[in-house]
Amino acid sequence: MPTFQSTTLALALIAASHITIRCIRPPNATAPSHPKNRPSDKGGQEKPRDRIRFITGLLPLLGAHILRLAFFYQAVTVLLWTTSPTDTSYLSYICPGRQNLDPAIFTWSPTTIISLLAIASGGALRLSAYGGLGPNFTFHLAQPDQLITDGVYGYLQHPSYSGLVLIEAGTVPLILRWDAAAAGCWMEAWMRETVSGKGMVLVLLGVVVTGVFVTVRVSDEERMLRGRFGKVWEDWHRRTAKFVPGLW
Repeated sequence: MPTFQSTTLALALIAASHITIRCIRPPNATAPSHPKNRPSDKGGQEKPRDRIRFITGLLPLLGAHILRLAFFYQAVTVLLWTTSPTDTSYLSYICPGRQNLDPAIFTWSPTTIISLLAIASGGALRLSAYGGLGPNFTFHLAQPDQLITDGVYGYLQHPSYSGLVLIEAGTVPLILRWDAAAAGCWMEAWMRETVSGKGMVLVLLGVVVTGVFVTVRVSDEERMLRGRFGKVWEDWHRRTAKFVPGLW
């Protein structure tokens, strides 16, 4: 039977899923066409170089659907969670591999609290970047009509990536692990033994891949903005942090 604690945690997971989905789906399909960006009689401006455009299409939409299902399944499992080893509730029907799950992520604990706070703070940061750039925020590179240097952009040059990393840091220990509902509930004993100890390898691989993609995209963005705004961009770039105020 759901308790107050299980209900509030399940609702928090649903809220976290909405934040996460909102932040990994593009807010705009394409950037608006500004007069300075339209082709001229001389051929127009050079098209921005976008080396990771290939991950801005169906991949975010597919990831959004997968995460939505994973969060929802986790929330339902939390509602039915019990610490009784002889549990015969509906949980045994929707989660045959209950013994594979880590109780720390199905109850209010330091893990769930920190993870949810990371998702909430990362979502606030990334959505503020969405709002700051408005229709100019797209997942592929497009030259904006003006350089935004106020709001969150008065402190960070790339707040959307800082927010995305925080969301990832909260989602991985909460949802994307072997002993979470989406994976653990359906693992056989031999499968559990096979993947045991390999989770950290995948996490490190994800960190490396994310770091490479962010580094490449930031490089392409900065090259485009420097060419578009010149000294205005250089002055702003000099007085603001890239990802973390006062640190980096």
